[in-house]
Amino acid sequence: MAQMRIPAARKVYTKKYATFRGVDFSTDPAMVDETRSPDAKNIISDAGGYPEKRIGWETKATFEGHINGLFSLYADGETTVFVHHGTKLSTLDGVLIASDMNDHDSTGFVYEGKLYLLDGVKYRVVERRYLQTVPPSTQWVIDIPQGFTPTTIVGASPAGDGKALEAVNLISARRKNSFYGDGSSKTFRLDASYLDSAAVYATVDGVESFEGDSSFTVDRTAGTVTFVHAPSDSGGVDNVVIEFSRTIEGNADVINKCTFATWYGMGNDSRVFVSGNPDHPNMDWNSGLYDPTYFPDTGYTKFGTDSSRIMGYLKQYDNLLVVKEDNDQDATIFMRSAEIDSNGTAYFPVFQGVSGVGAIAMKSFGALNDDPLFLAKEGVFSPVLTYGVKQERTMQNRSYFIDARLTKEEGLENACSVSWNGFYLLCVNGNCYVADQRQKSKGNNTSSYSYEWFFWDNIPARTFLELDGSLYFGTEDGRVCRFKTDVVNSSRYNDDSMPIDAVWSTKMDDDGDFMLQKTIPKKGSGIMIKPYSRSGIDIYVRTNKDLGRKARTATMDVFDFNDIDFSRLTFETNDSPKIVPINMKVKKYSSMQIMMRNNALNEGFGVYGVVKRYYVGNYMK
Repeated sequence: MAQMRIPAARKVYTKKYATFRGVDFSTDPAMVDETRSPDAKNIISDAGGYPEKRIGWETKATFEGHINGLFSLYADGETTVFVHHGTKLSTLDGVLIASDMNDHDSTGFVYEGKLYLLDGVKYRVVERRYLQTVPPSTQWVIDIPQGFTPTTIVGASPAGDGKALEAVNLISARRKNSFYGDGSSKTFRLDASYLDSAAVYATVDGVESFEGDSSFTVDRTAGTVTFVHAPSDSGGVDNVVIEFSRTIEGNADVINKCTFATWYGMGNDSRVFVSGNPDHPNMDWNSGLYDPTYFPDTGYTKFGTDSSRIMGYLKQYDNLLVVKEDNDQDATIFMRSAEIDSNGTAYFPVFQGVSGVGAIAMKSFGALNDDPLFLAKEGVFSPVLTYGVKQERTMQNRSYFIDARLTKEEGLENACSVSWNGFYLLCVNGNCYVADQRQKSKGNNTSSYSYEWFFWDNIPARTFLELDGSLYFGTEDGRVCRFKTDVVNSSRYNDDSMPIDAVWSTKMDDDGDFMLQKTIPKKGSGIMIKPYSRSGIDIYVRTNKDLGRKARTATMDVFDFNDIDFSRLTFETNDSPKIVPINMKVKKYSSMQIMMRNNALNEGFGVYGVVKRYYVGNYMK
């Protein structure tokens, strides 16, 4: 009697995607690492490194003109946000402060309760002033800084042969000369002629007087002051101080035409350095010690030739890095340090650094932890100090995984950046490239690392402001928007009431052998998604034989009293991860990609893992 043969059960193979990093636009979707996605968008990593939908943003205010700058100032116990829009400066709540701003990207910094602004035309300061009204009130005003008045000579005889002390202030015509009287000389020669018409003041033996009180006369052309009574003989000790004004043509514009600034100094940030003047593209100027109203006319530095501009500053350890644009000839990175000479005077030596990679976007400078970053035409780079036989500074690429897409963006020179909550955001053309400081990986065959990156769309930022964990951005069409960090329910997942299209895709995976046919049975494969009060998922499957088809749509809600939608009311209170089976048979494929998508309004979305089960069949024909 013949025996019946029972066919052996077909072996089931399992593939799990449980570790997630960022996107990889560097190569074909079939060639990326299985932990990365070749197609993800509007995804960010959560605290555990799992992909989830980014939060949305909302428009907070709309202004006339495009947004050139956003600034904040804490004064009198409250924080005020200022908006530079077109040719105007206003507060975020609409109070107009100035209407003669330069319609150009602007930068600013805060010092001692005042906001200093550089817009390329005029260096100005914004402050709150108290009004003698009933009851007393305050208002915001913008003005030219009341520049520090330097004492340019000391120990001078009446003939004016003194010792130079402080340099002329570029942003102020005022200066002082200090003399000693000999008991007989009445006329004192100043260190400048052709004085301005502004009033002259004098202090003799501690007694102040001013032009017009009949105690002295002024010869403005000659630059002399003649007293009615000769100052006393002080025995060589200065007892006469004369204050006057002498405008030097072009001095003020040296600082007025600058467009960006940074703080730097010996051991701490004690001086402002400014640059961006188109008339002097390779120069910068430093302020006095803790004084942004004093820019000595001797406090300038030239970096290389004027054939390439200074683009921005980066802090690295105790150094200030000065980054220029690339002209294929000169050095692009210079290193400034701070030292003290034998007389106790601070000075700032400069050393030539690296050639070959220069900045392309002035608004791209930022940092993640201690890693300084800027955008070049080849990608995002960091100047790194390496140690070998000697210390050397090299340029290392930090954006390997996104460069193929990023570097093809039009108008890279307009890109803007911000560091926010452990991420570096770089936006251009409404696209946002996001580096995660927690995740670093080798991106190529060099010893450097690249950050893991994410890609967002519909972020129309041209300038950013990070304020106490909140992130604002300004747009070309005059809107000031803010990410919804303060919203805790599902309404945080929209951009101005529009859905956010969030996608995470696996690689185009051949499961290790592209010559074998594989088949996925209807049961056994699925997605583990994160729980939200409202969530859903569309699952698509793409193989080497098609362009993709939808396998499953599912909604996965958790009951929340604070976030109830009666159109899809659920009494599910279990907030553990949810399983969504794919439930679709896929026959005889060589490679396959699974795409998970949520583009619904006010729905969260996140992925914890993907499990794929398949049989192996014949060889591909």
